[in-house]
Amino acid sequence: MSATLPLGGSDPLIDPHAHFHTPWTNRADWARYNASRLDMGERIGVRCHVASILGSWGHTSPTYFSSPDDQTRANDFVFDLAEREAPRVRAFVAVNPNFTAHALAEIARGMARGAVGIKLAAGRRTTDFARLDDIAAAAAQHGVPVLQHIWQHRRREWPNQEASDG
Repeated sequence: MSATLPLGGSDPLIDPHAHFHTPWTNRADWARYNASRLDMGERIGVRCHVASILGSWGHTSPTYFSSPDDQTRANDFVFDLAEREAPRVRAFVAVNPNFTAHALAEIARGMARGAVGIKLAAGRRTTDFARLDDIAAAAAQHGVPVLQHIWQHRRREWPNQEASDG
């Protein structure tokens, strides 16, 4: 095997669940973190990171219950990153299902910006049809997948933030 091959070999790899950080998180090293993800991905052989950003990562609203403003700002950042780093980064539009109208507007905006799927923040159970049916319908309309968390490390339940149970 050639020493010039990526660690993952010659076949192309896709990271289907990548996260990046923004200047609006509690990480002062956000830019270094993002660069290291891309650098290590290249070293391993990842040709595409399918990425989303969950609001401010808990800095100004809870990680799994991001405010509409935090989520819009984070989505703008990942859309810009995907445009700048194409084809190495593709964006999922992240939405908080607790704000259905905002989520649907973000999905439409994300699809117009080139998003390839929907990242559903882990704020509702998969059986919460009243909050999730419209989001699922939007995904079907745009022909894109929905990525939902199916595990969270929690020591207790938080009000209005159900652990997803996909």
